[in-house]
Amino acid sequence: MENFFVTIGLGWTMSKILPYIVLLTLGVGVYRLFRKKFRKKWMRITVLLLMILAPTGIYFAINPIYEGDFSNNYARKQAIDSEWIADGKLTVIAIPGCPFCLASIARMKQVKERVGGDVDIEFRVLTKKEANLKSYENESGGSVTVVMDTNEIRLSQLAGGRFPTFVFREGADVYVWSNDGFGVRALDWVESRM
Repeated sequence: MENFFVTIGLGWTMSKILPYIVLLTLGVGVYRLFRKKFRKKWMRITVLLLMILAPTGIYFAINPIYEGDFSNNYARKQAIDSEWIADGKLTVIAIPGCPFCLASIARMKQVKERVGGDVDIEFRVLTKKEANLKSYENESGGSVTVVMDTNEIRLSQLAGGRFPTFVFREGADVYVWSNDGFGVRALDWVESRM
């Protein structure tokens, strides 16, 4: 349901919250339709709780909310020695064999599709072997740029040893998010600046 709301153009934050609001509203609506059939108060309360908690509980079990889902926890740094990061471009720093790095490509493809235009999202894979880029290139399908970067010191310092790391440059400022700090609020923030 969340992907549906993202696809129709709602913001990432609203798309994350809206399924719960819809399910709660539907639960209350269905309860109001059938409440007169239950004469005893305890039955009405039980049905109300079931109509509200069951759909939202099932949705939550399938699509849980994690601690970082609503976060926008970035570190703001000065753009010293960061000419390799284009202004207004989202760069993802990744390492070979990182399942979270690979999984982030799907969301970055959605961002690119939503923003449109000539937006370029770049995956910089910290590796010295070109073969390590293959899984990223296959997953991206050409939608995002995948490049090899051998500058371990520069990328590791910027990423703080946490991968994937998301980097966005705006003028002289460089904004850096770890994976658990790059939630739906961060996606809305980045999209508004691309």
